[in-house]
Amino acid sequence: MTVAQVAHRSRRDTQSRLDYTHTNHIEIMNTAFVTPISRKAKNRFANLMGSDAQCIIEQHLGDRVFLTSANGRNHFWVTLDNDADWMVEL
Repeated sequence: MTVAQVAHRSRRDTQSRLDYTHTNHIEIMNTAFVTPISRKAKNRFANLMGSDAQCIIEQHLGDRVFLTSANGRNHFWVTLDNDADWMVEL
């Protein structure tokens, strides 16, 4: 096996493990569903989140939550009452 084949195989195996770990992580965590309100949020919803409203709750601090999109590409704080960018359903 050449060095290039070994490197490719290693990257592929690592990505498979990461995909598996990320999928299992989503199933265990608490989830929230978001609806974008502002223009900025709508843009991120479409371009970073793939229009998927499901998010993982990473932290819950009083009236704020820190969310990660289901695909892992967007991370953001949301105020539960009257957030300017997002409506949140826990």
